[in-house]
Amino acid sequence: MVPILARQSIDRKIKQQLSVIVGDYEFYYAIGILTTFLPLDVDGTTKADIVKAKALEAMKNYTPKNPGEEFLLSRIHRYEPHPDEWDETMNELFCDGQTYGMPEEFR
Repeated sequence: MVPILARQSIDRKIKQQLSVIVGDYEFYYAIGILTTFLPLDVDGTTKADIVKAKALEAMKNYTPKNPGEEFLLSRIHRYEPHPDEWDETMNELFCDGQTYGMPEEFR
């Protein structure tokens, strides 16, 4: 998958409040976005199952500040990652999520 497709997919899903995360590329991009408003001790090289566990723990005590955050948290909560399928693109997408953050209309 071309990284731009994962970024565009998550951005559109947040805007439209639609669909689910369908792969680890989208998951890592979504987690990157999550770290812009909810600090997590993970990076783009952390195994997906560990990322998910840490995200769920951090999300327990967090109240979303807007519909975009609420939707993103719900998608991350529902996603089942594939921890043995990591590649460098996932790290790139995680970093992109941290850089771009939540789409403008949901900040």
